[in-house]
Amino acid sequence: MTTERRPAAENEDVLDVLACEIDARPKDAPSFADLQPAVLSVAREEGAVRVEFDPARRDDVRRLVEAERLCCAGIGWDLREGPGLTLRIVAAPGQLDVFEGFLRGEG
Repeated sequence: MTTERRPAAENEDVLDVLACEIDARPKDAPSFADLQPAVLSVAREEGAVRVEFDPARRDDVRRLVEAERLCCAGIGWDLREGPGLTLRIVAAPGQLDVFEGFLRGEG
C-alpha cells in the first residue's frame, strides 16, 4: 500500500501495524489514496471493513487487491464482483483502523 503522504516515521508505524512487505507490492499498482474518490461507502463490521467501490473503477480495484494480497498477505482480501463492487478486508482491529482511515480519506 502506498503511504507516501506520511512522514517516514509514520510510514514505518503503519507498515508495522499492517505487517506489510511493501517491496512485494508492484510499484505501478493503484493505492487506497488513488482509489479514495471511487469509494461509495465504508462500513465497519465485526472483524472486517466493508467498502463499496464505483464499479466503473473495477480494473483499478482489482489491481489494488492483487497488490495488497502480495504485500499484506496476512490480511484477508475478499473482492465480490457483480453489478456492484464490494471489498471486505478481514484483519486485526488495529489494522482495520488503518484501512478504515485510508478508505475514508483520513490517511
